[in-house]
Amino acid sequence: MVPSIIKHFHFDGADISFRKKFRLFFTVGVVVLLLGCIKTAIHYYGFEFLELNRLLTSGIGGAIFIIGCRVSWRTTRRRSSFRPISGPQLRRLTET
Repeated sequence: MVPSIIKHFHFDGADISFRKKFRLFFTVGVVVLLLGCIKTAIHYYGFEFLELNRLLTSGIGGAIFIIGCRVSWRTTRRRSSFRPISGPQLRRLTET
């Protein structure tokens, strides 16, 4: 029996190892754990140089939002560039 989340990933015909399927997930997990440990050590030893307030956290959230929008826009543009040309578009392009 395949777990419910795996059947949504469309790896049917591909012979890909578990590690390659979830490489991004594991990489992000390691980076988050590493940054969490660094943040904990900085807080424990009192080396914090920025006080968390509403302005700083909203700036960080806004930056993450803008980065996400740009990544989404770029991947959409990249996917659309690989789309096949339809009949009417092809006729327009080949007309001289």
